[in-house]
Formats: sequence, C-alpha cells, structure tokens
Amino acid sequence: MNIHYLELFYFVAKHGGIAGAVRNIPYGIQQPAVSGQIAKLEESLGTKLFQRRPFALSPTGMELFEFIRPFFDNIDIVAERLRQSSSPQLRIAAPAIVLHDYLPQMLQRVRAKFPAFRLYLHEATRADAEHWCAFHGAIRFMRVCSAAFNGSEWNGFAGSKSHRNH
Repeated sequence: MNIHYLELFYFVAKHGGIAGAVRNIPYGIQQPAVSGQIAKLEESLGTKLFQRRPFALSPTGMELFEFIRPFFDNIDIVAERLRQSSSPQLRIAAPAIVLHDYLPQMLQRVRAKFPAFRLYLHEATRADAEHWCAFHGAIRFMRVCSAAFNGSEWNGFAGSKSHRNH
C-alpha cells in the first residue's frame, strides 16, 4: 500500500472531499491528481472508500480512516520534537520585504557562527505572523531598521518569543 495515497486519503476524509483536501494539503497538488491517486488506492484495496457526491465515507473508508488518523494527526508533532532535539533553531515570521531585503546579510553571519543552526522563515502579514508565531513558538519582528546591520548587534529589531507546549 502506497503511504502517499494513504496521506491523500487522510486529507480527503478529514476535509470532507477532494476539493477540501486540495485546499488543506500542505503542498501543491491539483484535484485531478488527488482523484487519480485515490482511485489507485481504491483499486489496490479492491473497494470504494467513499461516495463522491454527496461525500460520505463507506464503512471500509471509515475503518481505514480511523486506522490512519492517529498517525497523520500526530506526525507534525513528532517531527517537531525530533527537530528540536537535534539542533538549535530559530523561527522567524515576517513580511516579504523583511525576509528578502533585511535578513539575508544578518542570517549569513549567524549561519557562519552556528553551522548546525536550523532556521525556519515564514512569509506573513503582521496579523498572520502573530498567529504563526504563537503556534510555532517563534520570534516576531515588529519593526526593522537598517541600523540592525551595523556591527553584530540586532539593534532596530523589536520582537517577542512565544512558547508552545506539545
């Protein structure tokens, strides 16, 4: 059984259909591709997993969904724990101009001093950055000043760190 097909099925079942799944899958995939791969999963199992219109899981689909749900519901949490235990990390959520025009020079210096450092950048509006930072335990940059690049100090940055327990 193909694990990728199971992942797609998980999103279809969780979000009530293929259209809902496509909107929520964390990587780009088109509706026809999802439909085709779900059809291959159903073919390999020899049964239909759900009724298309209106969407409803079949008894077999419900059994499969209940079996795979704990794995896919918790995979991001486990991955985060593993990442956190492996090396220091910094998460930054900021507008595109900050990520593209202000941070690269400073982050090169950080990377030179700490090569194992894990860096996560997320492009977001201020409101989205606040939500993302609260969820991921990241630093929020509220304002940026060109003085930040004079020397090694982070002058001109105002931020806060939030923590999230898993």
